[in-house]
Amino acid sequence: MAGAAVAVVSDDNLSLALIHLNLARRGYAVVVALLDHVEQGWQPPWPPALLVLDLVTPDPYCWELAERVRRRHWARTPRLLLLTMCTPDAHRRISLAAHQHIHKPFTIAELVEAVKQAIAEPP
Repeated sequence: MAGAAVAVVSDDNLSLALIHLNLARRGYAVVVALLDHVEQGWQPPWPPALLVLDLVTPDPYCWELAERVRRRHWARTPRLLLLTMCTPDAHRRISLAAHQHIHKPFTIAELVEAVKQAIAEPP
């Protein structure tokens, strides 16, 4: 649903910029932060409907990062979309309560569709 609040957290500045641009152009209210800032306690100015967690870090560390971010900082955000180079792992995705895991590389169309689907699903 366009207009929904989306928080994007990434360990890469370029990814943040590209995701922000493409979601904002489609009407989403997007706020972005580097993973380092989140680890230091950053919080968005409003509760997001969706957290998009974009990790460039490879296996197995990316799963550890995702679990840490989800548990420490974003446990109350009802929806999570993972964008990673991690090997798909259904068990970990379920433990994180992730609505979807998109394996990199992906297209903008795939990203936009995944965001739309995650926001449409009940929390």
